[in-house]
Amino acid sequence: MLAQNPDRSFEAGQKPNCAQFGQRLIAYDFELCFSFVYLLVNPAKAWEIARHGLSAKHVFYSSLRAGIQGGKVNLRPIVDDVAALDIDDLMQKTQGLPAEWVKYANKIEAYLKEIVANTRAFEM
Repeated sequence: MLAQNPDRSFEAGQKPNCAQFGQRLIAYDFELCFSFVYLLVNPAKAWEIARHGLSAKHVFYSSLRAGIQGGKVNLRPIVDDVAALDIDDLMQKTQGLPAEWVKYANKIEAYLKEIVANTRAFEM
């Protein structure tokens, strides 16, 4: 959901692009990650995942919602990982990517920095 990949859905015409292997989830096909880079204007703040229009359709949404309401899901480790993201290091690693991808790097970097700076709001 953080990467705004609309290609992770069980809705009609969509595909989940992930598989379960034992207790592990294996994601594949990342072509639409950070799809917001194609928008002229993004009306919601980066950390407002629910306002991006993708979360309710995401493959994890119903299970995650039920788990949180039932007290079975602890988001703290995920939120802590998001807060600890070293965006500068991550962006340094993008330098070897194809030029077609790198042209979106500044927009993705700003988006990720906004989420890290607002981790508590992102958690909500």
